[in-house]
Amino acid sequence: MNWNRVLNVFIAVFLLLNLGIFGFRYMESRKSHSLSPEREAQLKAVLQERKGIMIYDHLPDFYPKSRLELQPPVLDQGQKEKIRNHLVGGQARFSIAPGNGERYAGEEGDVVFSSGTDAGRILFQGRPSAYAVQGTGREGMAKAAQQFAGDLYPGKVGMVLTQQRMEGDTVVFLFNERYKGELLFCNQVEVRIDGSGRWEVEAIRYPPLEFRPPAWEVVPVDEALYQFMLHLEPREGDLVKITDIDLGYDLDPGTGSGAVVLEAMPYYRIRTADHGEHRIHGFTNKLQP
Repeated sequence: MNWNRVLNVFIAVFLLLNLGIFGFRYMESRKSHSLSPEREAQLKAVLQERKGIMIYDHLPDFYPKSRLELQPPVLDQGQKEKIRNHLVGGQARFSIAPGNGERYAGEEGDVVFSSGTDAGRILFQGRPSAYAVQGTGREGMAKAAQQFAGDLYPGKVGMVLTQQRMEGDTVVFLFNERYKGELLFCNQVEVRIDGSGRWEVEAIRYPPLEFRPPAWEVVPVDEALYQFMLHLEPREGDLVKITDIDLGYDLDPGTGSGAVVLEAMPYYRIRTADHGEHRIHGFTNKLQP
């Protein structure tokens, strides 16, 4: 008997069995952490019938999640200097901004580094020539805004576009950091470009440290949307359009400043066509005030 051949057959059978078990467990987990077509259809019917709510986005899965530890968003002088030199030049004029922030004014605009309870927030207004929009339309603006967001926080920080919308003659682009596959709603860059080509930017980032076990079950997305429905009071006859619904991480309201380590929790972020934004805690199913 060829024992090597027999051994190879046993190894192949063992691998196939393990693949089968893995596939079975994956499918069972997916069934438990995503809505079935029947449950999704029931959700949409109830939302529309009760409050005139329509969903125009894919519903996210809700796998168990851990807490995420973050550093405070404070910028050191070296980081401020790099950002200042890049946006307004090294010869920018210094002045004190409201709230004891630092303002630097140059030929292409002003940059402000906030302080106090708002420390770490960056504000910019101007016409940055390094990010001249190529071509016409939103696509060229989106590319320029994406480059700006990436340059503001260089390195391995991944800022991804999560929304773009029009407000009058202004195009608004919102970017959030994606960290190890998870969206961080608290880390955001908002870029506004008006019809004249003037930019307004507001940005803040809490550097992520690590996920802290254990992982806890997250409220199913339909329960979160029912909670949203219960708190919504639309005017009679109005249609509420949910354009985006994501599951990511955010800081709880009232998270104190001065802490060495902060904790972010899972949240559902629900955006509506009227530019409304609502957040529901992924563990408690409470609507964020």
